[in-house]
Order: sequence, then structure tokens, then C-alpha cells
Amino acid sequence: MDAVAYIRVSTNKEEQELSLENSAWIFLKKYVGNRNDTLIRIYSDKGKSATKMKNRKDLQRLLSAARRGEFQRLYVKDISRLFRNTLDFITVSRELANLGVQLHLVNMGEGKDIDMFTLNLMAMIAENESQKISERTKFGKQFSKERGIVPNLFLATTE
Repeated sequence: MDAVAYIRVSTNKEEQELSLENSAWIFLKKYVGNRNDTLIRIYSDKGKSATKMKNRKDLQRLLSAARRGEFQRLYVKDISRLFRNTLDFITVSRELANLGVQLHLVNMGEGKDIDMFTLNLMAMIAENESQKISERTKFGKQFSKERGIVPNLFLATTE
């Protein structure tokens, strides 16, 4: 079966980019190959939040390819790598299902069929976690600001 994979990291940090381009790609190629599918492309968005779809160019390319019938299975590490917005997840997962594309979540293990109720519940949990991360980050910044703590900034030096 022709398959694609989707990878996303939420920041542009160099170590995440290296991890994305090396570890995740190597893992997915092997993982998909072990399932006897043909990995025809890996889509990836770097430095993009999963709470919004519009700025994720490779996700948009993936959806266009699905509409053209270019693949039958989509591999994603987990729902939070695809979406942290429940409405977007429901909309896209239904469209993919109607197009005959099977969604395979790597972290759910081999060969498990996941019903839509469970997928939607997982999407809601991912969205809630995103909101909690945002709240903790804002709290930490405010806490530091009130105590006069300067954020850890990257300072370039010339040598």
C-alpha cells in the first residue's frame, strides 16, 4: 500500500530540527517498511504549532495529495503531532477516511484499528494539553518578570 508520513516540531530549535530530519525520518522509513507499505513521501513542518492548520505548508500539501488519491495510508507518531485542535482533527480525519486514507498512529502499536470516538477523545486530550502548556509558559514568564529574572537569551559573541 502506498503510504506517506507526517512529522511536525513546534519550534525551530536546531536540535529539534536535527532530530526531525535524522531520527524521525530514519525511524519512519524502517517502521513503514516493516509493515510492508511503500513510503512514497515524508511531509514535515518545522517551527509550527499544531493548534492552527493554515501556516503548515507541508500539511496542506499532504491533504492535496490525499485528494488526488496519491496514497492510502498516513503514518503519524501521535495525534498531537498532527493536530492539537479537536475541530481540525475531526474535519481532516473524516475527509481522509472518506478519501479511503487510513490513519496509522505509531504510538498506538502494531495493527490496532482505532474507532473515531477514541480518536476524537485523543484529539481533545491533545488540545487540552496544548492549552495547559501555554498556561504554564505564561505563568513562568510572569513569575520570572515579577522577580526581576531575565529570560535566558541567546547572546552572540565574536571571536
